[in-house]
Amino acid sequence: MPVHWPETKLHEWLVGKAAPGAVIGFDPWLHTVEQVETLRTGLQGTGILLAACSNGIDAIWTDRPAPPNAPAWAHPPHLCGDTAEAKTRRLGAAIAAQAAQTAVITLPDSLCWLLNLRGSDVPRTPIVHCFGLLSDHGALTLFGDEMKFTDLTLPDTVTLAPWKAFPRYLKDLSGTVLIEPTSLPQAALDVLSAGSAKILRGLDPCSLPKACKTATELDGCRAAHLRDGAAVVRFLAWFDRADTSRLSEIDIVTRLETYRAATNLLHDISFDFASGASPLSFPSSKFASSSFLRISENTRLFVTFAIAHSNGRSFFCRYAWNPSAPMPIDLSRVAENLARDTASGALSMKNCSTLSSISAMSRRNISFLLHAS
Repeated sequence: MPVHWPETKLHEWLVGKAAPGAVIGFDPWLHTVEQVETLRTGLQGTGILLAACSNGIDAIWTDRPAPPNAPAWAHPPHLCGDTAEAKTRRLGAAIAAQAAQTAVITLPDSLCWLLNLRGSDVPRTPIVHCFGLLSDHGALTLFGDEMKFTDLTLPDTVTLAPWKAFPRYLKDLSGTVLIEPTSLPQAALDVLSAGSAKILRGLDPCSLPKACKTATELDGCRAAHLRDGAAVVRFLAWFDRADTSRLSEIDIVTRLETYRAATNLLHDISFDFASGASPLSFPSSKFASSSFLRISENTRLFVTFAIAHSNGRSFFCRYAWNPSAPMPIDLSRVAENLARDTASGALSMKNCSTLSSISAMSRRNISFLLHAS
């Protein structure tokens, strides 16, 4: 039975479903410190307890695919405007300014930013899975699949270590250790607590510097916007001239992909192309190549597409309808929601830098072009 989330909190659901005195197991590597503490607080006085345990899914998932093993690659300074050596040195000084000796970093996007790395461990998101321990003098121990980093030239201050060594390194830490409760797995805190280190709660030291774009990144983002904007204009011009009665949802997908790939600078798409045609007021953006719909005079068409260049990302949204029909939606609300979702990262794009245009192209075509770095 579906659960209305986030309206229904997890502790509320457990109280309604679990018997008094029940013990609920959880995998401490998959839940953050803050998540576990929030849940324990919500369950206080209910008689329901939490217990860390191994993941039962691992025990029954016998045909589980192998972890991704594609090599990581470098994101060079001419694209990001800063070297890994300079960033680790500055962040080490920031850790020392908090009277800490080590920071535990478990967000892969933070470490990829810090070391100017990219990877393909997650579809449409260029990260490589890894954890890190950054010292107050800028030395970094990087934990992960060591084979992914063999083709890279990492700074001399970076030491590679296998995943299995992470708990041992944590337990051996001394002095003051900075952690971020919203991202640190509960298991990591449990290991730290068993050692002699003093724990300081704060923010991931990469969070704010990562959000502050360099001049090089901003210039690259603008160039990506212009490059992609030209491809989108070609697509819009083609669509306005096309006989839509002969087009299907997948024709729209193919044509826009063609214009964007023609730049020879397209790195990847940020999420799978969404193209939906329907006689309803607001069509679903989901389509399948085996069951795509053709576009007719009574069709509403919704198109979204986001792409990643090496120096920036952009997001495009288009809504088209029969010119003789009344405007089917409040377009100002659509624009407002797109801008908000993009800025919050809900569209897989963090650090929204510009909302370059929200404009009515014609009576039958409304386009939204949003850009994010």
